[in-house]
Amino acid sequence: RTLPVTAISDLRTAFDQEKKEFNDPTAELKVDQVWMKAETQLDTSFRYVLQALKTLIPNVHTAAVFFPGRKSGTLVLRQFVSDSDCAVLHALIQENCGLVSQLARQDIARILEGDISGGKGLYFYNGNPPVHSIAGVPILDAEGNREGALVLDSLEQNAFNPTVITALNSIACALQTLSFKTYASAKNYIEQQQFSILYHYQRNFFQNMAVNDIYTQIFDYVRGNISYDRMMILALDNPKEGRGSVVLADGIDSAKMKGLPFTLNDKGLVILSLLRNFPVERNFTGNPGEYVPRLNEKEPRNNELRYLFAMPIATEASAESAEVTVALESCLQNRYSDHEKELMKAIAGVAGFAYARARQFEAGKALATTDGLTGLINHRTLRSEERR
Repeated sequence: RTLPVTAISDLRTAFDQEKKEFNDPTAELKVDQVWMKAETQLDTSFRYVLQALKTLIPNVHTAAVFFPGRKSGTLVLRQFVSDSDCAVLHALIQENCGLVSQLARQDIARILEGDISGGKGLYFYNGNPPVHSIAGVPILDAEGNREGALVLDSLEQNAFNPTVITALNSIACALQTLSFKTYASAKNYIEQQQFSILYHYQRNFFQNMAVNDIYTQIFDYVRGNISYDRMMILALDNPKEGRGSVVLADGIDSAKMKGLPFTLNDKGLVILSLLRNFPVERNFTGNPGEYVPRLNEKEPRNNELRYLFAMPIATEASAESAEVTVALESCLQNRYSDHEKELMKAIAGVAGFAYARARQFEAGKALATTDGLTGLINHRTLRSEERR
């Protein structure tokens, strides 16, 4: 089959040094361990392929695979097999710096040099081994996007010819497929486990008959499976009057946000999600003068939070408005994938039904223990308390 359009970098960005978010979503599923195992398996497979190339093609000094660096136009030495110990794993090849860096450019389909002079550096080595020949091709996905590079070098002059380039192109296709399948398998495993964890939470939801327990279950599931810099759970205390508050908060400024009151008349993005019973997603510029309220104008402002995703939780899917919403914020724009949004949609569906049961149970319990006219404890409840 033709490969999906999804790029390897969309599945897993190797050598990622991005800022870690507030929570560690590995409480129940060790996501980092899954990725580490995938990376280890991929490195082992790369070494086998590179060793085969080095054995089959004469005069190869080093066979190497490069992945894209964090900065556009750069490459990072991902794996190599060599006759010497001069090569440096994870060495960074800057843009337009040396022969290998050319393979990051869209207009370069190959490099083939047989008489390398001292001015044409190979910057993934410590020292300056006497390399005289180099052959390399980009690693491309099905859409022609560059996912890395495959490179051979030699201490002999004119060691490689166009036939070697043809072979490298075929091997590069195989490496791209291998990388994609390895990362896709890890990603699919994580997603399956997250939905499996959701199934266990479903059981817990229906064992709880207290509204506050429902809030806690939602909080625990999201914290254990989805990264964020701030999470808030908003609930209507009085749906008829359209009044509510932030019942739980975690992350940046959480102490300032927890307990903040709001009404459905307030002009905030999260309030809009409640009012319309519809997910709200928005990126922010971070400019102080362009702050968009999440609840209302009275809330503490933090311009580091550059992304918002709010998922409403309604007792009925077709309801015009919702009673609860979960708001996730991140300092990174466009933070969540379709899978993570589907997780939030799934938890909202389960939680909405459980929330309706808990509200109904608590309302029935209140009617059974209080006088409907005065709101005071009724005679039966009073006698029961006296016997205790």
